Amino acid sequence: MEALSEGLEFDGLLCRDDRFAVAALQALREAGLSVPDDVAVIGWDDTELGRYSFPTVTTVSPDKSGIAELAVNMLIERINGQTGVGRHRLAPFSLVVRESAPD
Repeated sequence: MEALSEGLEFDGLLCRDDRFAVAALQALREAGLSVPDDVAVIGWDDTELGRYSFPTVTTVSPDKSGIAELAVNMLIERINGQTGVGRHRLAPFSLVVRESAPD
Protein backbone atom coordinates (compact mmCIF):
# COMPACT_ATOMS: atom_id res chain seq x y z
CA MET A 1 0.00 0.00 0.00
CA GLU A 2 1.59 3.19 -1.19
CA ALA A 3 -0.15 5.24 1.51
CA LEU A 4 1.68 3.24 4.20
CA SER A 5 5.08 3.62 2.58
CA GLU A 6 4.55 7.39 2.26
CA GLY A 7 3.66 7.67 5.95
CA LEU A 8 0.01 8.60 5.52
CA GLU A 9 -1.84 8.15 8.80
CA PHE A 10 -5.39 6.85 8.71
CA ASP A 11 -7.67 4.91 11.04
CA GLY A 12 -10.10 3.34 8.59
CA LEU A 13 -10.12 1.75 5.19
CA LEU A 14 -13.17 1.00 3.02
CA CYS A 15 -12.19 -1.45 0.28
CA ARG A 16 -13.91 -2.03 -3.06
CA ASP A 17 -14.51 -5.68 -2.19
CA ASP A 18 -13.66 -8.31 0.40
CA ARG A 19 -10.72 -9.58 -1.66
CA PHE A 20 -9.05 -6.18 -1.44
CA ALA A 21 -9.94 -5.98 2.26
CA VAL A 22 -8.15 -9.28 2.93
CA ALA A 23 -5.12 -8.03 0.99
CA ALA A 24 -5.22 -4.83 3.05
CA LEU A 25 -5.20 -6.91 6.25
CA GLN A 26 -1.96 -8.52 5.09
CA ALA A 27 -0.35 -5.20 4.09
CA LEU A 28 -1.32 -3.59 7.40
CA ARG A 29 0.04 -6.58 9.33
CA GLU A 30 3.32 -6.38 7.38
CA ALA A 31 3.51 -2.66 8.25
CA GLY A 32 3.19 -3.51 11.94
CA LEU A 33 -0.33 -2.18 12.33
CA SER A 34 -3.11 -3.94 14.19
CA VAL A 35 -6.63 -4.37 12.82
CA PRO A 36 -8.94 -3.02 14.20
CA ASP A 37 -6.92 -1.36 16.98
CA ASP A 38 -4.88 0.86 14.64
CA VAL A 39 -6.93 0.70 11.44
CA ALA A 40 -10.48 -0.54 10.87
CA VAL A 41 -11.03 -2.36 7.57
CA ILE A 42 -14.36 -2.78 5.80
CA GLY A 43 -14.95 -4.76 2.63
CA TRP A 44 -17.81 -4.84 0.18
CA ASP A 45 -19.70 -7.89 -1.11
CA ASP A 46 -19.75 -10.32 1.84
CA THR A 47 -17.83 -13.20 0.28
CA GLU A 48 -16.68 -16.41 1.94
CA LEU A 49 -13.11 -15.09 1.86
CA GLY A 50 -13.94 -12.32 4.32
CA ARG A 51 -15.70 -14.73 6.65
CA TYR A 52 -12.60 -16.87 7.10
CA SER A 53 -9.80 -14.28 7.05
CA PHE A 54 -7.98 -13.20 10.19
CA PRO A 55 -9.39 -11.05 11.49
CA THR A 56 -12.73 -11.67 9.83
CA VAL A 57 -13.78 -8.79 7.58
CA THR A 58 -16.61 -6.41 8.40
CA THR A 59 -18.40 -5.93 5.10
CA VAL A 60 -21.27 -4.31 3.25
CA SER A 61 -23.53 -7.18 2.20
CA PRO A 62 -25.64 -6.58 -0.89
CA ASP A 63 -29.07 -8.19 -0.92
CA LYS A 64 -28.47 -10.38 -3.98
CA SER A 65 -32.11 -11.47 -4.14
CA GLY A 66 -33.20 -7.83 -3.97
CA ILE A 67 -30.77 -6.89 -6.75
CA ALA A 68 -32.03 -9.75 -8.92
CA GLU A 69 -35.65 -8.73 -8.31
CA LEU A 70 -34.91 -5.12 -9.30
CA ALA A 71 -33.09 -6.25 -12.44
CA VAL A 72 -35.88 -8.62 -13.53
CA ASN A 73 -38.54 -5.98 -12.90
CA MET A 74 -36.62 -3.42 -14.96
CA LEU A 75 -36.16 -5.97 -17.76
CA ILE A 76 -39.89 -6.74 -17.75
CA GLU A 77 -40.63 -3.00 -17.97
CA ARG A 78 -38.38 -2.79 -21.06
CA ILE A 79 -40.00 -5.84 -22.63
CA ASN A 80 -43.40 -4.21 -22.03
CA GLY A 81 -42.34 -1.09 -23.94
CA GLN A 82 -40.65 1.23 -21.45
CA THR A 83 -38.21 3.43 -23.36
CA GLY A 84 -35.83 6.20 -22.50
CA VAL A 85 -32.47 6.57 -20.90
CA GLY A 86 -31.10 4.09 -18.40
CA ARG A 87 -32.37 4.26 -14.87
CA HIS A 88 -30.71 3.81 -11.51
CA ARG A 89 -32.21 1.97 -8.58
CA LEU A 90 -30.83 1.58 -5.10
CA ALA A 91 -30.53 -2.02 -4.02
CA PRO A 92 -30.92 -3.15 -0.43
CA PHE A 93 -27.81 -3.86 1.62
CA SER A 94 -26.72 -4.39 5.20
CA LEU A 95 -23.55 -4.00 7.24
CA VAL A 96 -22.18 -7.27 8.58
CA VAL A 97 -20.01 -6.39 11.57
CA ARG A 98 -17.11 -8.75 12.16
CA GLU A 99 -13.67 -8.43 13.74
CA SER A 100 -11.95 -5.97 11.36
CA ALA A 101 -14.02 -2.94 12.42
CA PRO A 102 -15.42 -2.05 15.83
CA ASP A 103 -19.15 -1.85 16.46
